[in-house]
Amino acid sequence: MRRPSPTTVRFAAGAVKTSLPAGGYARVRRGILVAMLRPLTCLLLPLFASCNEYRHFAPRESLNGWSASGQPAALYQLGDQGGKKGELRIWSDGARRDGSGGHDTTIVHVGCELVNTGGQPLSLDLAQVRLQNLTAGALKIDGLQPQRVQGEAAAVPGHSNRVEFWFDPGDGVRPTAISGFEVHWQVRTEGGTGFEQITPFAPYVRYHDPWYDDGWPYWRGGFGFG
Repeated sequence: MRRPSPTTVRFAAGAVKTSLPAGGYARVRRGILVAMLRPLTCLLLPLFASCNEYRHFAPRESLNGWSASGQPAALYQLGDQGGKKGELRIWSDGARRDGSGGHDTTIVHVGCELVNTGGQPLSLDLAQVRLQNLTAGALKIDGLQPQRVQGEAAAVPGHSNRVEFWFDPGDGVRPTAISGFEVHWQVRTEGGTGFEQITPFAPYVRYHDPWYDDGWPYWRGGFGFG
Protein backbone atom coordinates (compact mmCIF):
# COMPACT_ATOMS: atom_id res chain seq x y z
CA MET A 1 0.00 0.00 0.00
CA ARG A 2 1.28 3.43 -0.88
CA ARG A 3 1.67 5.71 2.11
CA PRO A 4 0.22 9.23 1.79
CA SER A 5 2.80 11.89 1.13
CA PRO A 6 3.78 14.01 4.13
CA THR A 7 2.51 17.55 4.45
CA THR A 8 4.94 20.45 4.55
CA VAL A 9 4.31 23.04 7.30
CA ARG A 10 6.15 26.28 6.73
CA PHE A 11 7.53 28.15 9.70
CA ALA A 12 9.47 31.41 9.82
CA ALA A 13 12.76 29.50 10.01
CA GLY A 14 12.06 27.62 6.80
CA ALA A 15 10.32 24.54 5.53
CA VAL A 16 10.01 21.59 7.89
CA LYS A 17 8.65 18.25 6.73
CA THR A 18 6.26 16.46 9.10
CA SER A 19 4.68 13.03 9.14
CA LEU A 20 1.17 14.48 8.79
CA PRO A 21 -0.81 12.73 6.03
CA ALA A 22 -2.89 14.63 3.52
CA GLY A 23 -5.77 16.29 5.32
CA GLY A 24 -4.00 16.11 8.65
CA TYR A 25 -3.23 19.81 8.67
CA ALA A 26 -6.94 20.60 8.53
CA ARG A 27 -7.49 18.39 11.54
CA VAL A 28 -4.71 20.18 13.38
CA ARG A 29 -6.32 23.52 12.66
CA ARG A 30 -9.67 22.24 13.91
CA GLY A 31 -7.97 21.00 17.06
CA ILE A 32 -6.37 24.39 17.63
CA LEU A 33 -9.72 26.11 17.11
CA VAL A 34 -11.43 23.80 19.60
CA ALA A 35 -8.67 24.42 22.14
CA MET A 36 -9.10 28.17 21.71
CA LEU A 37 -12.88 28.02 22.11
CA ARG A 38 -12.94 25.65 25.07
CA PRO A 39 -12.24 28.31 27.75
CA LEU A 40 -14.96 30.54 26.26
CA THR A 41 -17.40 27.63 26.28
CA CYS A 42 -16.67 26.92 29.92
CA LEU A 43 -17.45 30.53 30.74
CA LEU A 44 -20.70 30.69 28.75
CA LEU A 45 -22.24 27.35 29.72
CA PRO A 46 -23.07 28.35 33.31
CA LEU A 47 -24.63 31.56 32.00
CA PHE A 48 -26.86 29.70 29.56
CA ALA A 49 -27.72 27.11 32.17
CA SER A 50 -28.83 29.86 34.54
CA CYS A 51 -30.88 31.63 31.87
CA ASN A 52 -32.58 28.40 30.79
CA GLU A 53 -33.25 26.98 34.27
CA TYR A 54 -36.97 26.34 34.28
CA ARG A 55 -39.56 23.91 35.62
CA HIS A 56 -43.14 23.28 34.48
CA PHE A 57 -45.95 22.70 36.98
CA ALA A 58 -49.50 21.40 36.57
CA PRO A 59 -52.45 21.07 38.99
CA ARG A 60 -52.80 17.66 40.64
CA GLU A 61 -56.60 17.78 40.67
CA SER A 62 -59.57 18.88 38.49
CA LEU A 63 -57.22 18.87 35.50
CA ASN A 64 -59.76 19.50 32.74
CA GLY A 65 -58.84 22.76 31.03
CA TRP A 66 -56.10 24.82 29.39
CA SER A 67 -54.81 28.32 29.95
CA ALA A 68 -54.45 30.91 27.20
CA SER A 69 -50.70 30.27 27.34
CA GLY A 70 -51.19 26.56 26.62
CA GLN A 71 -50.62 25.25 30.15
CA PRO A 72 -52.81 22.55 31.75
CA ALA A 73 -55.34 24.11 34.11
CA ALA A 74 -57.65 22.98 36.89
CA LEU A 75 -61.30 23.96 36.35
CA TYR A 76 -63.57 24.54 39.34
CA GLN A 77 -67.34 25.04 39.22
CA LEU A 78 -68.51 27.83 41.54
CA GLY A 79 -72.01 27.43 42.94
CA ASP A 80 -74.19 27.13 45.99
CA GLN A 81 -77.79 26.17 46.79
CA GLY A 82 -78.92 29.01 44.53
CA GLY A 83 -77.27 27.39 41.51
CA LYS A 84 -74.13 27.80 39.46
CA LYS A 85 -72.37 31.15 39.76
CA GLY A 86 -69.41 30.64 37.47
CA GLU A 87 -66.11 28.84 37.21
CA LEU A 88 -62.43 29.42 37.85
CA ARG A 89 -59.43 28.12 35.92
CA ILE A 90 -56.05 28.08 37.63
CA TRP A 91 -52.66 27.18 36.14
CA SER A 92 -48.94 27.90 36.36
CA ASP A 93 -46.53 29.03 33.64
CA GLY A 94 -43.79 27.47 35.76
CA ALA A 95 -40.82 28.53 37.86
CA ARG A 96 -37.79 30.23 36.34
CA ARG A 97 -34.73 32.26 37.26
CA ASP A 98 -35.17 35.99 36.83
CA GLY A 99 -32.66 38.81 37.13
CA SER A 100 -34.79 41.75 36.01
CA GLY A 101 -35.06 43.15 39.54
CA GLY A 102 -31.33 43.73 39.87
CA HIS A 103 -30.51 40.37 41.44
CA ASP A 104 -30.93 36.77 40.31
CA THR A 105 -33.84 35.03 42.00
CA THR A 106 -36.52 32.40 41.34
CA ILE A 107 -40.03 33.42 40.27
CA VAL A 108 -43.08 31.10 40.46
CA HIS A 109 -46.03 32.06 38.25
CA VAL A 110 -49.72 31.34 38.90
CA GLY A 111 -52.62 32.46 36.72
CA CYS A 112 -56.39 32.53 37.33
CA GLU A 113 -59.30 33.09 34.96
CA LEU A 114 -62.67 33.89 36.55
CA VAL A 115 -65.79 33.26 34.45
CA ASN A 116 -69.11 34.71 35.65
CA THR A 117 -72.19 32.78 34.49
CA GLY A 118 -74.45 33.97 37.31
CA GLY A 119 -76.45 37.09 38.01
CA GLN A 120 -74.16 39.01 40.34
CA PRO A 121 -70.52 40.13 40.24
CA LEU A 122 -67.76 37.72 41.27
CA SER A 123 -64.34 38.68 42.53
CA LEU A 124 -61.14 36.79 43.31
CA ASP A 125 -60.07 37.96 46.76
CA LEU A 126 -56.48 39.08 46.15
CA ALA A 127 -55.71 39.23 49.87
CA GLN A 128 -56.44 35.49 50.13
CA VAL A 129 -54.18 34.34 47.29
CA ARG A 130 -51.00 32.82 48.66
CA LEU A 131 -48.48 30.09 47.95
CA GLN A 132 -48.14 27.47 50.64
CA ASN A 133 -46.42 24.17 51.27
CA LEU A 134 -43.77 24.98 48.66
CA THR A 135 -41.17 22.24 49.00
CA ALA A 136 -37.59 22.45 47.71
CA GLY A 137 -35.47 19.70 49.19
CA ALA A 138 -35.53 20.08 52.98
CA LEU A 139 -36.93 23.61 52.69
CA LYS A 140 -40.65 24.27 53.10
CA ILE A 141 -42.27 27.70 52.61
CA ASP A 142 -45.79 28.65 53.75
CA GLY A 143 -47.91 31.77 53.48
CA LEU A 144 -45.98 33.35 50.60
CA GLN A 145 -47.71 36.48 49.29
CA PRO A 146 -47.37 37.45 45.61
CA GLN A 147 -44.55 39.80 44.72
CA ARG A 148 -46.45 41.12 41.71
CA VAL A 149 -50.10 41.01 40.58
CA GLN A 150 -51.34 41.86 37.11
CA GLY A 151 -54.86 41.77 35.68
CA GLU A 152 -58.47 42.25 36.76
CA ALA A 153 -59.75 40.20 39.69
CA ALA A 154 -63.50 40.92 39.28
CA ALA A 155 -65.92 39.67 36.63
CA VAL A 156 -69.43 41.00 36.02
CA PRO A 157 -72.23 38.64 34.90
CA GLY A 158 -71.66 37.24 31.44
CA HIS A 159 -67.97 38.14 31.35
CA SER A 160 -64.59 36.73 32.36
CA ASN A 161 -61.34 38.27 33.56
CA ARG A 162 -57.82 37.04 34.09
CA VAL A 163 -55.30 37.86 36.84
CA GLU A 164 -51.73 36.62 37.20
CA PHE A 165 -49.42 36.34 40.19
CA TRP A 166 -45.66 36.08 40.57
CA PHE A 167 -44.14 34.72 43.80
CA ASP A 168 -40.52 34.97 44.94
CA PRO A 169 -39.50 32.10 47.25
CA GLY A 170 -35.93 33.46 47.48
CA ASP A 171 -32.76 33.47 45.42
CA GLY A 172 -31.51 30.35 47.19
CA VAL A 173 -34.39 28.25 45.80
CA ARG A 174 -33.62 26.84 42.35
CA PRO A 175 -36.59 26.16 40.03
CA THR A 176 -35.49 22.56 39.46
CA ALA A 177 -35.37 21.96 43.23
CA ILE A 178 -39.07 22.75 43.71
CA SER A 179 -41.02 19.50 44.03
CA GLY A 180 -44.46 21.02 44.54
CA PHE A 181 -46.60 23.74 46.05
CA GLU A 182 -50.21 24.68 46.80
CA VAL A 183 -52.19 27.79 45.92
CA HIS A 184 -54.83 29.03 48.36
CA TRP A 185 -57.56 31.16 46.75
CA GLN A 186 -61.05 32.45 47.44
CA VAL A 187 -63.79 33.85 45.19
CA ARG A 188 -66.48 36.10 46.64
CA THR A 189 -69.87 37.21 45.42
CA GLU A 190 -71.22 40.72 45.86
CA GLY A 191 -73.17 39.50 48.88
CA GLY A 192 -70.02 38.18 50.53
CA THR A 193 -70.49 34.47 49.88
CA GLY A 194 -67.12 32.81 49.44
CA PHE A 195 -65.84 29.82 47.46
CA GLU A 196 -62.55 28.71 48.99
CA GLN A 197 -60.10 26.17 47.60
CA ILE A 198 -56.50 24.94 47.84
CA THR A 199 -55.05 23.74 44.52
CA PRO A 200 -51.95 21.49 44.66
CA PHE A 201 -49.32 21.65 41.90
CA ALA A 202 -46.63 19.16 40.89
CA PRO A 203 -43.80 19.21 38.31
CA TYR A 204 -44.52 17.76 34.89
CA VAL A 205 -42.62 17.19 31.66
CA ARG A 206 -43.93 18.49 28.35
CA TYR A 207 -43.29 15.63 25.94
CA HIS A 208 -43.96 17.74 22.84
CA ASP A 209 -44.91 21.23 21.83
CA PRO A 210 -48.66 21.85 22.36
CA TRP A 211 -48.93 24.16 19.34
CA TYR A 212 -50.56 22.53 16.35
CA ASP A 213 -51.41 23.90 12.94
CA ASP A 214 -55.09 23.03 13.25
CA GLY A 215 -56.64 26.31 14.37
CA TRP A 216 -56.53 25.40 18.08
CA PRO A 217 -53.23 26.76 19.41
CA TYR A 218 -53.41 25.22 22.88
CA TRP A 219 -55.82 22.32 22.62
CA ARG A 220 -53.87 19.06 22.50
CA GLY A 221 -50.68 19.56 24.45
CA GLY A 222 -49.14 16.36 25.70
CA PHE A 223 -47.61 16.23 29.15
CA GLY A 224 -46.71 13.76 31.85
CA PHE A 225 -45.93 14.01 35.52
CA GLY A 226 -42.43 13.21 36.65
